[in-house]
Amino acid sequence: MKVTSTAPIVAERCTYFYDEPHDVSGAYDVIGSPSTGSDWFFAEGYTGNAFAETITIANMDDAPVKVTLTLKSQKGRVKSFSLPMKAHDQVLWKVNNHNTFGGSPEVSAEIQAPKGRLVVQREMSSTTSTIRSTEAISTRWADPM
Repeated sequence: MKVTSTAPIVAERCTYFYDEPHDVSGAYDVIGSPSTGSDWFFAEGYTGNAFAETITIANMDDAPVKVTLTLKSQKGRVKSFSLPMKAHDQVLWKVNNHNTFGGSPEVSAEIQAPKGRLVVQREMSSTTSTIRSTEAISTRWADPM
């Protein structure tokens, strides 16, 4: 989704979810990003028991892109995953399903598409809370839907 305005605005989206494998339900409100990017970083997340981590990637470009997701465990182990995306596509990438290499539930992430225009956000949820990242005020907002 793309929202534009001639004056500074804040665009937001409310989402309600249920993650059956982890028996986690809840709601969150996310503020859109004022711009797209080709390289996104997320500090340590957590994929241990009763936690679920999902990275939402939206390709805002008119062309397909090859996305590389790189996870780094707290123990320093690194693994990359390739993800082809169609133009204007969105993917919900379950980090828990891919963090099987590092020997620890703590994992940071980098999402890259050198020739792409991405909007990326990370959801971390547990049986008690949900955490989302947000951005600042702008006249243009892009938000993975």
